[in-house]
Order: sequence, then structure tokens, then C-alpha cells
Amino acid sequence: MFRVIYAKLNMVNAFAAPGGSIVVTEYLVRMTESPEEYAGVLAHEIQHVLHRDSMRAIGRELGGNVILAMLSVDPSTNAIFLNQSTALLNLSFSRDAESAADQGAVGLLEKAKLPAGGLTLFLNRLVEEEGSSGNLTRYLSTHPDTRERIAQLRRMIRAGQRTEPLMTTEEWKQAQKVCED
Repeated sequence: MFRVIYAKLNMVNAFAAPGGSIVVTEYLVRMTESPEEYAGVLAHEIQHVLHRDSMRAIGRELGGNVILAMLSVDPSTNAIFLNQSTALLNLSFSRDAESAADQGAVGLLEKAKLPAGGLTLFLNRLVEEEGSSGNLTRYLSTHPDTRERIAQLRRMIRAGQRTEPLMTTEEWKQAQKVCED
């Protein structure tokens, strides 16, 4: 079972938490221009829940800190350094989980006979708004490069897949207003 939690935060974010919870921010809902985009983001997060990615990340984080602490020659080693080292070790795992969640989202949407291109549209708009954010943020991000994700998603989506909208633009705007109240 899934539980979607709506967080009144002014940032574009959605994430899967342990126990089947998916947190979606107010700003993400406002930023989506169609229910297909929202469905794409939600399908992506559902995949993280199904793969238990948040629990795996917690396990890796705790395990990595323990291993780094044991390997430390100086027991007074700065805890911040240990935490940052663990975060860097976990990046490739996180990127793999993000790619798997993208792939699973496309499959889930297609199986439900819903348009699978919404996540691609949403990510495209993020890239446009981001502009060119330096290479350092790409290497330190837990997500694969957004442009690479878009290209990968486009390759996954089957040609001839359903493209009718889930609801009209006006209906979507009304649904978004419900979240604002």
C-alpha cells in the first residue's frame, strides 16, 4: 500500500520514504503542467517504494559509516569527513536506483495504459529552468544527468503508446488548486 504525503514546501521535490510513503511537495504539484507529468513523477517514486530503495540507502549509509570508522587510524577522525565519504561511496548506487526507477515507471504507466511521456516532459522543463549547472553538481548528484535520463526515457517509451490526456487542462488546474487550499 502507498501513502502520498503532501508537504507544503516551496521546492521541487518528491521522494519515497520507508513504509510505502511518498512525499510530494506543493511546489512540485504547482510546477507540473499536466496530470501526465504528475503521474510520471509518482510512478517513479512508486518504483523506489517497490524496490525498497530508501531502506537500502539507510543500510548503506549506516554500514558505510561503520566500515569507515573501523578503518580510521585516528579514532578522533572528523565525523563530517566520514559522512561525506560515505555519501560519495553511495552515489553510484543511488544513480543505479534512479535509472531503475525511471525504467520501472515507464513500464508501470504503459501497463496501466497511461501516457508514459509525462516524466520526460517534466524533466525537460527542469533542464530548461536549470540552465547550465556546472559539471561538479552532476558528479555530486544522486541522480543521473537529467539530459541523459530524458534520452534514456525516450528510448524506453514504446512508439504508438497512448497519448490522450488524462484530463483537460482546466480539470488539472482545478486539481492543483485543491492542493493549494
